[in-house]
Amino acid sequence: DDPLASSKFLQVTRAYQALIDEAAKENYKKYGNPDGPGPMKVAIGLPYFLMKKENQIMALLISFGFILIIFPGLFFFWYSGSYSYTEKGLKQENEKLFAGGLNDAFGFADYPKLISWAKDFEKNKIKNIEEFEFLANVSKDKLYGRGPVLDPKKGRINHISKSIILLLAYMHRVELPKELDDSAKEIVLKTPKIIELWLELALQFHFQFRVGRARKNMTFKSIANILRFSQFATQGLWESDSPLLQLPHIDKDFVAKICKKMQK
Repeated sequence: DDPLASSKFLQVTRAYQALIDEAAKENYKKYGNPDGPGPMKVAIGLPYFLMKKENQIMALLISFGFILIIFPGLFFFWYSGSYSYTEKGLKQENEKLFAGGLNDAFGFADYPKLISWAKDFEKNKIKNIEEFEFLANVSKDKLYGRGPVLDPKKGRINHISKSIILLLAYMHRVELPKELDDSAKEIVLKTPKIIELWLELALQFHFQFRVGRARKNMTFKSIANILRFSQFATQGLWESDSPLLQLPHIDKDFVAKICKKMQK
């Protein structure tokens, strides 16, 4: 009746069985038990301080805080951030902004100004006096009077002026310092997406006007002008530039030499 003796006898019996019975021997090698796989037990390991009764209320409060406050808050911020952008990667506010800004009377020079209105460039502000002076000189000396006049006496310079100058500098192939690379790249990369949005809005206005559902009309001439501007913006050219500049390794000096030879 000794429990210890019974346990020892059972262990000896099972060990003997594992020695003489091939099936029991295989089970022991695979599962560590001559009888084969035993029932699986699953348990969750918890830190010791959570097992104490005085800490259980605190643990519950923390758990409810994560489930009811933190996780929903993180999801809300993620959803609101992703919802504020379109499939093109532009801010949702741009559609309403450009719907009011597009005009059938716009010419080539008006489109860079309209692009600079994009909400995506609001953080693209002039950082310091050196940057201001550089942009002011570029606008005055290298953009042929097409850029805005930056005058510090008129107060704070907004992001629109900087965006116009950077886009015009790209289209006039003006070399920029490295400090402005990120801002210029953002504008250049988003310009085709903005123009695509313009085309969608212009076509929408055109067809809705024809059926009497819109007051604003965008003619096919305006749509063609937008497409033409898109071509020059993609190539980094102004409308008065030579088409030869679309070729690789061709600059304005080379074009000027060719023109002189053709005149002789």
